[in-house]
Amino acid sequence: MARIFCLLWFLGLILCCCYGSQTDSIEISMISNPPQTFRTKVEFKCETYTDSGVFWVLQELNGKLHFITYVTSRSREITGTLEGYKSIKTGSYYQLTIASFEEYHEGTYFCVHHRNQKLLFSSGIPVHLPVKTTTLPPTTLQQISTTTKGLIKEGIKCPNSTDIVMTNTKSTMFSCELYIWVPLVGVSLLLLITLIIVISLCCGSRRGRRKCKCIRPTNGTNGAHMKTIPRQ
Repeated sequence: MARIFCLLWFLGLILCCCYGSQTDSIEISMISNPPQTFRTKVEFKCETYTDSGVFWVLQELNGKLHFITYVTSRSREITGTLEGYKSIKTGSYYQLTIASFEEYHEGTYFCVHHRNQKLLFSSGIPVHLPVKTTTLPPTTLQQISTTTKGLIKEGIKCPNSTDIVMTNTKSTMFSCELYIWVPLVGVSLLLLITLIIVISLCCGSRRGRRKCKCIRPTNGTNGAHMKTIPRQ
């Protein structure tokens, strides 16, 4: 007898736990197809095992929660601040309808059930429009002809200057002439000094040479010098 009583008590405990877990469950699903464009109709349904009303909640992309509406078991609706929603009780489930889907309707939808002083959340259903991928047109490289007629004239640049000289003003031309003539004058002076040094060296070597002067022999002496005898 004691064994039968323990067995019945154990079976009753299992049934109570199973019934309690079943009544605490809540499921959400989408009736319509996922929206592909704006201004389309979107429908959800929420199934609970107890008939005590359902809350509909929207979580935006930034994580902020918004209360949409609350529907009682007698299909009485208490709406929130969000617009464009309609909720009713149809048979054994609750239904949420978005007549015209807009951008501010994007997010994750939940249905919430209140039981035994606690809120039971369903799994969320994200609803977003598909991201459109834009393809860039192929870029074509244009060849630039290098003929003499098609040459591009560029502005004159002075060394160590960042501004392009586009006008022939006196100030800009004077600064450019300085950069051109100063190196030329320096090179010319260097060449002149080198030339003077070379000329002076050549003239000095010629002056230092000795000239050998020979005395011409007189006739009949065969090259012998005749002494002149002074007259007495």
